[in-house]
Amino acid sequence: MRVLITGAAGFLGSHLCDRFIKDGHAVIGMDNFITGRPENLAHLAGNPNFSFIRHDVSDFIFVPEEVDGVLHFASPASPNEKSPYGYMNLPIQTMKAGALGTHNTLGVARANNARFLLASTSEIYGDPEVHRQNEAYWGHVNPIGKRSVYDEAKRLLRGALRLSQRQREYRAFSMISTPSFTSISLSIRNQARSFILSGFPGSSESARR
Repeated sequence: MRVLITGAAGFLGSHLCDRFIKDGHAVIGMDNFITGRPENLAHLAGNPNFSFIRHDVSDFIFVPEEVDGVLHFASPASPNEKSPYGYMNLPIQTMKAGALGTHNTLGVARANNARFLLASTSEIYGDPEVHRQNEAYWGHVNPIGKRSVYDEAKRLLRGALRLSQRQREYRAFSMISTPSFTSISLSIRNQARSFILSGFPGSSESARR
């Protein structure tokens, strides 16, 4: 199996690359290094199951090989406004990664009849008045606040995914909401792997929807 992982040089993306390669799958990593770190992928140099494309996901994506899964994790994610890598200091890049990046990666999934997955965030609920949040809660949001570039980008991509599901454009599709960015380093790897693998012949986790 071959998967495309965007944001591959980031914290989550690099761990996902490691997990899929460890399980014997081929990985195409994609990153533009705005916030991702090349050293996160340095240990994969020369690995026959890993290839890398330096690219901005907000531009049209061409992948030279067929893929079975697309994992879209490309986005500035730090709320630290003192950091040059925080999304408040990269507002346009953050919005484009969420909006255009999702559009382009969904296009790759559709062209390859591939499964598509991303990790959403509780930031989509803004300053929630309900705890814990579930999929039925719409949130309590400020669309023009300091953090809105990240919040609105994530809400837009969630809307795009839901629309794709309603139009039945893809073989399979899911999303994972998580209570906080820092809580998912291990669980996201396991859940992502399980979702992408499910339904493939020979997989013990076969459960195609």
